[in-house]
Amino acid sequence: MEWWQANATLNGIIATAYLAITWNILKGLRDTKQTNSNSLALATAGIFFTCAVNHGSHSVHMLLPSFGLSMQDGLAMRKAFGLSMTVWDFVGATVAVYYVTLRRAYGRLLT
Repeated sequence: MEWWQANATLNGIIATAYLAITWNILKGLRDTKQTNSNSLALATAGIFFTCAVNHGSHSVHMLLPSFGLSMQDGLAMRKAFGLSMTVWDFVGATVAVYYVTLRRAYGRLLT
């Protein structure tokens, strides 16, 4: 496996976890009827959502050359994501997945 492949996978994991966190926050706000009153939680959901999009786009950009698309940008992205980024993306994926496992606490945080 090349480094870019590990990074594309890890960024996909991070994006998926961040989307799950966003969903859990928004669902909690809806369930507790705080959608219009809890600006901090809405902003937190927004931050997680934009981070999910960012990490997801990294994965997509690295995968596109495999389909003959976006060759120049995708290959540059692959080259930029080496060992040091793999280490940080592994740490990021680990933290993101751990955070998702804490979802039971979201309800208490919202009340």
